Amino acid sequence: MEAVQADEFVLFVLDSQSSPSETLVQYTNEAGQPLLSCAVREGDTIPGYVAFTRSVVNLNILAERKDPRFTRGPLLHGKTSCALVCVPVVSGSGLLRGVLELARQASEPQFAEEEMEIVSSYLAWAAVALDLTPSEGNSPSNGQHNNHTAFNAIKDAVRVMTSCEHVALFEVNPATQELCACMLSTTCEQPVQCFQTEIQLVNNVPELFEHACQIAVCKGNVVRFPVTNGAAGLAVRTGSTHIVNNADDCQKLNKNLDDIIGCSIQNILSVPLTACGNFAMDTSTIASDQKPHMFCIMLSELSGPSQYNESIMFRFISTVRRGYQTQQYHNWEHAFCTAHCAYVILYSEPHGRFSELEKVSLLVAALCHDLDHPGYGNNFLKLTGSPMAHLYPNSILENHHLVQTLAILKNENIFSHLKEDHYKTVLGIIKVAILATDITFAMLHIKALRDITESGNFSWKNHQHRELVYCVLMTACDLCATCKPWEVNRRIVDDLFAEFHQQVGGMCLENLRLQANFFQGDKEKALGAVPVKMMDSNHKDKMPQFQVEFVGNMTIPCCEVLSSVLPNTRPLLEGAIKNLQCWQSY
Repeated sequence: MEAVQADEFVLFVLDSQSSPSETLVQYTNEAGQPLLSCAVREGDTIPGYVAFTRSVVNLNILAERKDPRFTRGPLLHGKTSCALVCVPVVSGSGLLRGVLELARQASEPQFAEEEMEIVSSYLAWAAVALDLTPSEGNSPSNGQHNNHTAFNAIKDAVRVMTSCEHVALFEVNPATQELCACMLSTTCEQPVQCFQTEIQLVNNVPELFEHACQIAVCKGNVVRFPVTNGAAGLAVRTGSTHIVNNADDCQKLNKNLDDIIGCSIQNILSVPLTACGNFAMDTSTIASDQKPHMFCIMLSELSGPSQYNESIMFRFISTVRRGYQTQQYHNWEHAFCTAHCAYVILYSEPHGRFSELEKVSLLVAALCHDLDHPGYGNNFLKLTGSPMAHLYPNSILENHHLVQTLAILKNENIFSHLKEDHYKTVLGIIKVAILATDITFAMLHIKALRDITESGNFSWKNHQHRELVYCVLMTACDLCATCKPWEVNRRIVDDLFAEFHQQVGGMCLENLRLQANFFQGDKEKALGAVPVKMMDSNHKDKMPQFQVEFVGNMTIPCCEVLSSVLPNTRPLLEGAIKNLQCWQSY
């Protein structure tokens, strides 16, 4: 809805309780009752007309003007005047699934052609999801049928968005670390010259899939190759979209692929499709109530869906969520963002470097790493005589976060199915990982790992080396906002500084942005301490400079050394470098 600046929307589906194609309903309440319904016919409502004719309606409706095609107009909470678009949702197999109705104020312009393209691209992927939804005669156990259904749905979605010659659906075999395209199909008569604008539409992939697969668009036949090869393998390893519009580059990436498929590859567009996005994903776009479900998906992707008791898992996540205070930055959203970054690293690592226990331990640690954060730093807690400062001599907050995590696990133990020695291993990794988020020790971890890798002595079999990787990985995840696309990074930095600027003692501030005094820093100065510059009111106009220093001296070195041992994390480094350039020119 935000992508096309719509104010309101309604998604209608065909009523399964009525005769085929007779009624559209909107199910949105917990009781499962339809809030809105309409007949599928002409001359009544706009959704009914669109469902009946399978045509798109895009117009600006005026209250005093009646259209004979749909005399009752739209069904958007009684609106009679609005700029509206209504689109049929048709599955890849050609079945009508429903109707999407989007609207904005009548004073706003009619939906433009570019916005219609965005809507179409999202609905194409929605159709894929609908075709993959189990239904009568299409059960999950019917694997071969579902594979072909998925492929046909994806093929049709790609055809909507690109003018490619062929579509290949590659599936990852974790055991052999191979990519296999067992299905390939021609999708258009005219060969595409290059992929440029199409990439934006294909990248509009919502989180529809719960298993790793990916699309490679190319000229060719059935192929199988290691995940370390080709543009398809590159997309899987990095979690990023890759576009190649040069035949020589295609040859370098795919080597003897031309000989295997019997023709010359000219252009490739390769897009990874995962359940939970990639490093660039803006996790704030996921509704807060949806994050627990998405965390369960991430956990099951790393360990298998049958490992954890569902009810205990949701109670655990709900308790963790409530354990985060409503700070501007150190809150549930930051926790989920950090956990998501850890998931992408662990899920996209192609060489099986991490055990299942390590993966789930690091993911849980990332989610819990800032539990009950009060919004103030360790130095401030020491100076003000906080009770926490008397409990822990070092890493005050980090020890507190760890204790909170262990307390929740004691009551809602998601690891109760593990053997005792495995459970101790999990707790040990969680402890190392959470304590590693103390930023004062981050550079020590980064330097130690860099020295080992540069000396050529790094070994995944060395336990101390692995723990250093845990530490640097956690730092990278904690700082992943500095690696996000620029607009996301800029917004999150605003949130961080807003938290820094909060007034000690709970007094209300009308403005928590840069115009506010740095109350934390001022309080520290009053107590005879020297505050961090970014909390010092004498430097309140130097936020871009602070970011240049932080990203250049902390984030980039962290991501550099991490990518030297985990090359799949390189997109984090690339994102940090881009943001550094943006802050330098800010």
